[in-house]
Amino acid sequence: MRNLRIIFPILGLLLMLFALLWPAIYNGEPFFFSDTTAYIRGADAAFHKLTGASTPWSLEEEPVSTGDLDAAAAAPTLGISSVKDKTVLSGRSVYYGALLYIGDRIGGFWFTIIAQAIVLVLAMALFFRALEVPLGAQFVLTVIVLGLTTSVSFYVSFLMPDLFAAVAILACASLIGARGSLRTWDYLIWLVLLAASLAFHTSHVLITATMLALALVWNTSRRSWTNWCGLVVIGACLAVAVVAEAVFGWAVNRIVGAPPIRPPFLMARLIEDGSGYRYLKNSCPGSGFEACNFVDRLPMDAEEFIWGGGRPGVFSDA
Repeated sequence: MRNLRIIFPILGLLLMLFALLWPAIYNGEPFFFSDTTAYIRGADAAFHKLTGASTPWSLEEEPVSTGDLDAAAAAPTLGISSVKDKTVLSGRSVYYGALLYIGDRIGGFWFTIIAQAIVLVLAMALFFRALEVPLGAQFVLTVIVLGLTTSVSFYVSFLMPDLFAAVAILACASLIGARGSLRTWDYLIWLVLLAASLAFHTSHVLITATMLALALVWNTSRRSWTNWCGLVVIGACLAVAVVAEAVFGWAVNRIVGAPPIRPPFLMARLIEDGSGYRYLKNSCPGSGFEACNFVDRLPMDAEEFIWGGGRPGVFSDA
């Protein structure tokens, strides 16, 4: 009987992990995205600077052969982010890059996505417990059904931080919406999971800050602060995320000699949607924006504006 009490939870965990990892298992490896290498190279650059050890991610790109001028013109060898040019982008978290880097060093990135699956299971378990829903067969079945019938298993299998947006939302829902005080260990675990999620991507900070602001308005309107411990945890995690970003900026400025640059994602989106383009067209050159020097290339979609592509971009050239 005692053995069954040990075997059943382990079997349930294995079934949940399989349901969350089946796309990667079927594919034979985790899924890469076009931004995955940027995350890894950022962490690798930091590790290389600290230890001097090189990995395949540390290798410089081979220069284009001078005998192939057409290829040289069509495929420039230098990327936008270049330490030699004192250009480091801040849009790709070095902290999530560290999780990818560890997965690569252990082998095949399987460690990374298994860790992502375990974090999601843990976050869902804490969410269930905050709502006072028993953790048993129904919880295991819920996770398995979600893994097999929704896109969550693909997000777990991707080598990208998008999954942690869900973790941040589950954390805020638990810390704000719990019917009573949570256990001390629950608060501590949420503190770690939410702080990591916020450090992994700036958009998660915006989501969490919005949920905290709405919670403060709601609490004020109903004059109840029974969830004050959860609000403190969320506020502390937001502070940790701000400090983590500041530490990254300080380190880049000290090592590279210039602060990191954040790509103008909002500007690019406004231009693609039309309002930003109309404003620049009517106000340039008097407004003095750097984008005025490229207004003759507009309009264009956000991806082309930042990174270029089929035609010259704006941010990449600037």
